[in-house]
Amino acid sequence: MLKHLTLLAGAFLISLISVAQLSEYRSVSNPYYWKNRKPFEGYWQQDVHYSIKVTLYDSLDIVGGK
Repeated sequence: MLKHLTLLAGAFLISLISVAQLSEYRSVSNPYYWKNRKPFEGYWQQDVHYSIKVTLYDSLDIVGGK
């Protein structure tokens, strides 16, 4: 059970950090954002953002999510 809670807490913290940095990272003033420094004309890279919803079923020792 402690392992599941640790995993859940870690996933939650990572998602909070990702959301907080998302607006700063995807900025036209950020030189590290791939859209601001394409290595050659026609370069393309997929830009994704995930939302993860997790539920802990403590009595069953199961973590579910979507």
